[in-house]
Amino acid sequence: MSNLNIYHYTPKFNLSKILKEGVIKRSHGFSEWEKPAVWLSCESFFENSAFFLHKQNNMLVKRKEREVNSLGKARIKINPSQIRTFTFHQYKNISRISTRNFKTIQQFAEECGSDPNIWRVCFSDIEKQSWEKIEIYNEKKLLWEDYEYLNNYLNKPDLFDYLKEIKPLIDHMDSNQKNRLSKQLQKIENKL
Repeated sequence: MSNLNIYHYTPKFNLSKILKEGVIKRSHGFSEWEKPAVWLSCESFFENSAFFLHKQNNMLVKRKEREVNSLGKARIKINPSQIRTFTFHQYKNISRISTRNFKTIQQFAEECGSDPNIWRVCFSDIEKQSWEKIEIYNEKKLLWEDYEYLNNYLNKPDLFDYLKEIKPLIDHMDSNQKNRLSKQLQKIENKL
């Protein structure tokens, strides 16, 4: 298992929330008695189901291709030695998902061109200490690129902790210092 590359694929708009919280949170199933899980994949090029499928009002909905292309694609590579994962078939037994809902997921996976046999699930949130790198899909070059700006912060103290320390000092800054701080924060926000 340790030789496998495991990724959490997500639309780019979800990435900033994940990075801000420093954790990939479990998503809920179709019903309240199902165990929430983080969905992962061993697919090293592109996991279609992460972009084409989404849950709306407890129903699986397939996005149109043009909508998927507008979302942007991101992924976080996970260190498999730091989390416990289960296969899709193990998920069926552990999660308490109904047979009907399990078959629905399989059917949607097939429609999206995904292979559930390479999916993995983790039944606990995945903290950033277990992340190896962050990548964004470059649509023009058709390849995954390191998201360097954020990769630099993975193993350093949290940027948001630094910003909290600065907050009490803002009242004592002159207008030039406040303006410089505002510009730097805008640059950070644009990169997220």
